[in-house]
Order: sequence, then C-alpha cells, then structure tokens
Amino acid sequence: MSITLDASYYKNAPSKMYVEQKIQNNFSSAFNIADIQQSDKTSTIVNNNKTPYTTEEDLNCSMCGEINNPQNLPCKFYKPSNYSEEDPVYIAKLYPWDGSDPIIREIHLNNISFSNIDEYETFAYGIYLKKQGKIPWLNDILTAYDQANYQLSDDSSSFNKVNIIQSIKEDMNEGLKNRYYEQYLRYKSLFNLLTKQTKSK
Repeated sequence: MSITLDASYYKNAPSKMYVEQKIQNNFSSAFNIADIQQSDKTSTIVNNNKTPYTTEEDLNCSMCGEINNPQNLPCKFYKPSNYSEEDPVYIAKLYPWDGSDPIIREIHLNNISFSNIDEYETFAYGIYLKKQGKIPWLNDILTAYDQANYQLSDDSSSFNKVNIIQSIKEDMNEGLKNRYYEQYLRYKSLFNLLTKQTKSK
C-alpha cells in the first residue's frame, strides 16, 4: 500500500491519518470509539428534502481528524437505506471534539467537482471507487487532496476546497520523470477515472 513520492513531499507534507476500520486498533488516541458507537444508536437522519431514513450500512472507513481542531473533525461514513446507483449518496457523520451531537452531512457523489473538492468529499468518493473495485486503496486520492491542500496559505481545514485533478496530474508527471512507473500508472488510472466521471456529468 506504499506510494512513491519525492523526498520534499515527505519532508513538508502535513501528517494526517486515514483509517479503514477493519484494520484499525482505535479511532484516535484522544477520541473514544465507545462514544461514537453510543452516538450511532440514534441512526435516524434527515436529508435535504426533509425525508427521514436510517443508516443501513457502515462503510467501515473513518477519518481521525486533528485533535481539538473544529475545522478537522473525526468522521465516519455510511450508505443510507434509500441509496441508488442513479444518484449515489453517502452520509458523513462528523463528531465535534466537544462531544456534542454528530453533524450529519449528505454527500451526493454525482455532484462532486474534482476541481473544487473538500477532504470529506474526497474521502467519500475514494470509498465509492474502492467499493466498485476501481481502485485498490484510498491512499492515492487522499494524498492528492493533501498535496493540493498543503499549497494553501491555511491548510488546517478539511473543508478547504482544492483541485485534486491537477494534483494527480502532477503526481503522474513526477512518477514518469523519476521513472517511478508504478506510481505513474496508478495515478494515470485514477486521473482517467475522475476525468471520465467529469465528462459524463
């Protein structure tokens, strides 16, 4: 699951942790997973049309967030019971660090703009591609977000909107330039997937 990037990225990139729960030991050293599980007992949520439904499937993927940063909250992802491939929607449940009720966010996957995308949307779309068997893991698309976000004057918010298409293209070119052919082919495949989705909208 490793990726190859130039040394300057490893030196300068912010440290964030992304977790697939099936292999995680804990959600965060400062965030109690039991509290999250207790909150999830109340699973009825309301979409933008005020139509209630219940979460049906835990997608087994989480973001740990950055401790005490209200712009970078822990998050778990779900597929709602009225999910359809025609209009795929994932539910992101964001957990404030003060222990207050989760923030419920619908992410309409077909409406995502890859040139103007935040971290929660990036993660959700990565899960979607992985569930369809189109990518082997989430690392590449999440790294593309991190790299683009790192270029901003304030990279501390997971709500920052960035252009991951440009970031992926840069990783492709970097891989080819340095003869990291495995990296080049992975990012080329991801680039083709996202640009194809963009053209089909």
